[in-house]
Amino acid sequence: MAGAPGRAFPPRLRTADPAGVDVVLLDAGIAGCVSVWQKNGGRLDAGRQRTLLHCARELERALPLVTDAEELRYLLRLGRLAELTAAL
Repeated sequence: MAGAPGRAFPPRLRTADPAGVDVVLLDAGIAGCVSVWQKNGGRLDAGRQRTLLHCARELERALPLVTDAEELRYLLRLGRLAELTAAL
């Protein structure tokens, strides 16, 4: 997955759903929005901004249940990527 640059998607998260959050779908959604942001010269439509903020909130809900350090780092970076992209 391409969500958090420079990091491979942690394998266990492919089947985990902390707090009922499908991390694979969040990763894909964020990656898609970031890709559009890059292709549009740093611009996003309102719908994709809302998607990114929703994904960031979902990640916040899941984070307290993630105990593996590698997984936690990945998800924190992914959430930060979503927040930064939505804000610009």
